[in-house]
Amino acid sequence: MFRLFSPKCPLDTYEKTWTESRMRWLSERFGIERMRRARIILPTAEFFPDPFEQTFECVRRLMDRLCDYMAVDPGKLGLEICDNDQLPGAAGHYDASGQPVIRIAASQLLDPERLVATLVHELSHEILLGGNVLKRTVSDHEWVTDLLPVYLGIGIFGANATVRHETKQVSGGWQWKIGKQGYLTSRVFGYAFALFAFMRGENDPEWAPYLRPDALVPLRQGLRFLRKSDDCLFHPDTIRSERTRISAYSLATRLQSASPTVRLSSLWEIKERKENEAIVVAAVSACLKDRDTAISAAAAETLATLGAAASSALPQLIFALADHREQMRVSAARALGELRADPNTVIPQLEPLLQDGNTKVAVEAALALRRFGGLAASSVPRVLAALRGALTRCNHALIEALAKTVAAIAADPMLEVRDYFSEADPEMCRLALSAVEGPAQPAHKGTPAEESTGGGPVA
Repeated sequence: MFRLFSPKCPLDTYEKTWTESRMRWLSERFGIERMRRARIILPTAEFFPDPFEQTFECVRRLMDRLCDYMAVDPGKLGLEICDNDQLPGAAGHYDASGQPVIRIAASQLLDPERLVATLVHELSHEILLGGNVLKRTVSDHEWVTDLLPVYLGIGIFGANATVRHETKQVSGGWQWKIGKQGYLTSRVFGYAFALFAFMRGENDPEWAPYLRPDALVPLRQGLRFLRKSDDCLFHPDTIRSERTRISAYSLATRLQSASPTVRLSSLWEIKERKENEAIVVAAVSACLKDRDTAISAAAAETLATLGAAASSALPQLIFALADHREQMRVSAARALGELRADPNTVIPQLEPLLQDGNTKVAVEAALALRRFGGLAASSVPRVLAALRGALTRCNHALIEALAKTVAAIAADPMLEVRDYFSEADPEMCRLALSAVEGPAQPAHKGTPAEESTGGGPVA
């Protein structure tokens, strides 16, 4: 009864597990004492005493000050302020192709706090990428770059820049704008700050009121949760314990934990290690039925990395293609395509998903068929039927995916298109031919090109 009133984590399972895993990862790279002793940098005159001007010299002084706060050598870094069209869709850019240079969009100079957030993010790139702590190819490196300033005590600016409002009076009324910046949401920032405060023993941080409400609320909710729960991968009671490589049997056992965080982090570890013992495959397969979508989807993506050993899970993956959850269908289709096992059974099960009402699912089904290459040639009519529907609806993402699939699995893609659409529908035939001929490059029959997939953190 009383569990109904227990504090809840403000994040879903994926966000919670990712945030805790990456905060622990940062502690292993930079030392937990660096976080515990970090000076909290606030948007006050104490930390930024110089008046701000929209000049290169002022921005350079500001960057040098931030370098001091973040223990970065400013002498190694160049600075450029660029026209906005030179950095389309970006506030800043870190370029390490020669001497490291930080480029800032001129629009950032209109908002000093947002400018600080951008500079801090780019300086975090210097720490992580320039210091060879993290590779740019790691799928979540931008998110880690947003998280590092929290760990270093200078994350308030990034959290407050996630959403910026602007209201001004114009002729005839008021104009209101809202903008977004960065990669992490304010909710994730808030929980990361809760972990930061929890590890430092701060029950009511004096710096908390400097956060926007949309980060402050999850901070306070996260602290209540952390004080009442031991369900955390980044905990003061265990942070000094050296992590050791646990056995495959122990990993399989952890997949039965009552904690969704433990189950998900274990799946990520199995995926990274490619543990394919029978006991692990069976435990991962059982997770396909987990009610938590983050876990069931991660189970499918983990099986996709285990190769032939995962063939025993094909029936469960095929069953998951009919799951009511979009992400589960996406992950199951992706796994079946990557495993490329038992094509005679799997290919007919993938075909109906080409007509799925959800574009992500249909695209993933097309990609899965493409990976079978010429072995999926019998699916060409179903792919072309789906292409007709996508062309009718002007669904460009699906058109491209289906066109590439036709090119990869058909012996003569253009002939197949002409035969299917025929002269009775010349305009549709023209559009289909253009789609197949344009973006698509045929893969080698039977050996489709591999494509990367998402997943959990990779060190």
